[in-house]
Amino acid sequence: AAGSTIALDIQEAPRLERQASARDEVLPGMKPEGLSTFQVEQLVASPGCLPRPLAPYEREQIIRKLLPTATHEMLSRIPRHLVEARSLEGQTLRRRLVNGATVVFFTAGYAGKRFVFERAAQLGIRSVVIEHPDSWARGG
Repeated sequence: AAGSTIALDIQEAPRLERQASARDEVLPGMKPEGLSTFQVEQLVASPGCLPRPLAPYEREQIIRKLLPTATHEMLSRIPRHLVEARSLEGQTLRRRLVNGATVVFFTAGYAGKRFVFERAAQLGIRSVVIEHPDSWARGG
């Protein structure tokens, strides 16, 4: 209900007993000057290692399974050596393939990067820029 309050008597609330851990013994001796206890806890409590990265071929397999779009179907039929060819024909093919694509840019960078978006437009790429409303890149 609007305007209602809940009173909580801390003295009567049941106390939760926290089990001591090795972290509790290490933290007091690890607090470097200028770091809060929270920061030190985050360093100590963070995972010791990240999972190994996927190999390029593993990433490619996963992407192909997750994104069975018309574009992926079309690209899978074009021999890789044609797309990667360092020739006028290869460049023409790549430009035809990118024409009409949509690319999402996360942050526009500084105003000097404007040429990137202009070039993308010249190539027929639709650009979507995810940026703060005060950015130089906002439409207007």
